Amino acid sequence: IEAHRQRELKCTSIMSSTPPSQARKSKKVKKLLIEGVPASVRSNVWQHLTDSQGERMDGLYTQLGRRGRVAASN
Repeated sequence: IEAHRQRELKCTSIMSSTPPSQARKSKKVKKLLIEGVPASVRSNVWQHLTDSQGERMDGLYTQLGRRGRVAASN
């Protein structure tokens, strides 16, 4: 259990010290991904790698819901 916790902390540490724009180019991040990311922090790692917070558009889901239904094309 301790080894798993250390792995989680390592992943969290590397992601917090590497900006999203540089994460995909980082040798540390590549090594981390090859070695495997614990399931408990996997979603956070992928959100960081894809810079999901930088691309976030608050209210988009609500805005799209107001449009109403769109007819399917044949």
